[in-house]
Amino acid sequence: MEYIEIIFSFSENYPGNDVLPALLTEIGFESFIDNGLTNMSGYIPTSLFSETSLKELLSELPEKIDYQIVKIPDQDWNEVWEKNFTSIMIADNCIVRAPLYPAENVQFDLVINPKMSFGTAHHETTFQILQLLLQEDVKDKTVLDMGCGTAVLSILAEKMGAKKVVAIDNDEWAYRNALENIALNNLKNTTVYLGDAEMLGKENFDVILANITRNILLRDMERYCRVLNKGSLLFLSGFFVEDNDLLIAETAKYGVVFEKAVEKNGWTAMKLQKG
Repeated sequence: MEYIEIIFSFSENYPGNDVLPALLTEIGFESFIDNGLTNMSGYIPTSLFSETSLKELLSELPEKIDYQIVKIPDQDWNEVWEKNFTSIMIADNCIVRAPLYPAENVQFDLVINPKMSFGTAHHETTFQILQLLLQEDVKDKTVLDMGCGTAVLSILAEKMGAKKVVAIDNDEWAYRNALENIALNNLKNTTVYLGDAEMLGKENFDVILANITRNILLRDMERYCRVLNKGSLLFLSGFFVEDNDLLIAETAKYGVVFEKAVEKNGWTAMKLQKG
């Protein structure tokens, strides 16, 4: 698959690295690299890229943002990611690392070959939902990871003792990347499917993890809540703090009640429970 890299430039006072990713995912961007206070790279499949859509999106922002288009040949994407993907520690007992880095002496060592899939823990949303999950006991529980991306959440869930993990993503690239990462971590209880929330309905889960975007979460919330067992947990991320009330109100329609949230750089993740 051929990708396009868009290098965005903005002023130091504009929170580009916080705001842009959420907006760009709505027009097909899959992954991002923070290049500093005034620069960020976004990656999108060539087949999905529309410069007209990008210009329309940027024109609605309060500050002018410049961009440069760079085509990435198929054979070069892994080099791009390995060069930029550094290990990241979650709490004090979990690390997310690429295969080229040596194993760490921590309780949960998560090996991720990120390619172009979302979910490296460098973005606040993935970091926060991993952070919340580490505080829970998922031993012998069934877990659903919606919009799994790299499958990093699924990997942590099984390593924490989940007896069954179902990971779903509607992007074939992410699906294949998730399969690779499941194998890298020698997991036996995690199954990856290519699809979306329409696949749900035949079985219920004890824990659901959904790190997607606000609009998709709102669209599919009824399906998520319907397959939650009574007393089960729902973890949501992929949106800004100001979206919390909207999502809390939507889950409340289906008997799922807000418990707590964490926040980092304007992004948030929340824990909810079905009554």
